[in-house]
Amino acid sequence: MKLYEISSALEEIVNNAVFDENGELLEDISEKLNALKNEKSERVLDLARYIKNATSDYEAISAEIKNLSERRARIGKKIESVKKYLSAFAMNEKFSDSSCDVSWRKSNKIIVDEDLEKIPEEFLRIKKEANKVLIKKAIDEGAVITWAKSVQETNLVIK
Repeated sequence: MKLYEISSALEEIVNNAVFDENGELLEDISEKLNALKNEKSERVLDLARYIKNATSDYEAISAEIKNLSERRARIGKKIESVKKYLSAFAMNEKFSDSSCDVSWRKSNKIIVDEDLEKIPEEFLRIKKEANKVLIKKAIDEGAVITWAKSVQETNLVIK
């Protein structure tokens, strides 16, 4: 039985129970109820074990991605270093063989002053976003904010 079917089966057993005129149960439904509760417990724990295993896989993959990203960054820096070295000794000379060609092309690069005050407004790009830390602090301190709210959530914890 599927987890979502167990709740409706429990409800059905209770709703279909037959009582006598004194309100006593004519049949013993405790065995059926206990069996369904045990089955529900098994299903919930099965899903929790699945989540635990999947979380472990997720974390292992994330760690591997981090390691590969760091390795990629090191290789990228090494490539740039070797390109600078090559440029220092072979600028504007052409080289070629069956595996590669070395040549040079001109390009324009924009170098901007770090002092943003000197740059006219029309040449600035400004990113706007809500500062959720300050909003939460204001709400916690009792400020009345109509355009934001603090919502308490319930998060599943599996250990």
